Amino acid sequence: MFLKLEESLGEQSGLSLLSNHVCNRIGSTDAKVADKTAQQLEERTPDWALQDGHFWLIQFGKKICTSRSPKCDRCPVSDICLWFVAQTK
Repeated sequence: MFLKLEESLGEQSGLSLLSNHVCNRIGSTDAKVADKTAQQLEERTPDWALQDGHFWLIQFGKKICTSRSPKCDRCPVSDICLWFVAQTK
């Protein structure tokens, strides 16, 4: 998954809670706090995805990887999602 922390008044804004939840659920990070999640994702994000990655994570979390009832049957990354794999064992 991709991330870009937007600049706001010269300071980086934090990773949203939804993005942090999605990244931990699917296994793209092993950090438990948003700042560490953001750092890990930024290290792994290709340059072409830096601009809109955070937006993509938010949309993915709202539409597919929801907290209460994720739509794993529609998820494009369920084959690599740690949470999905654990649920289907």
